[in-house]
Amino acid sequence: MDTLSAVLLSDILGAVGEADMQMLCDIVLLKVNGIVPAALLERRDVVAGECLALLRQLTQQESRRQAALAKLTDRERDVAKLLECGLTNAAIAAALGVTVRTVRAHVAAMLDKLECPTRTALLATLLGRDIGLSANIP
Repeated sequence: MDTLSAVLLSDILGAVGEADMQMLCDIVLLKVNGIVPAALLERRDVVAGECLALLRQLTQQESRRQAALAKLTDRERDVAKLLECGLTNAAIAAALGVTVRTVRAHVAAMLDKLECPTRTALLATLLGRDIGLSANIP
């Protein structure tokens, strides 16, 4: 399983409530034994639909993220990773061994390339969140 699939699966399993997760486990066990009650089958379809919708959403989010990252230079991607961790310009500069002015220049270039009006919008775009900006369109 590749990393993206593992992350998506983890997000899906984390988004499914514990009761639904238990129900899915019960269905799997019953299916293995060839016994699947109708009530479980009805609920399974609902949960499966919710899982598929979440998977589609996460896939679109990852596509937007990859499209945004593809527009950046390697060094801007380094800065982006640290921005995603919530670091300040000073902390990013220290981590990368550059000046704060250089980090500001990279952030400004990313804001311009990704057509983001603010640092918050930039972070949302880097995370693949659709906040209605043109940069969110892959």
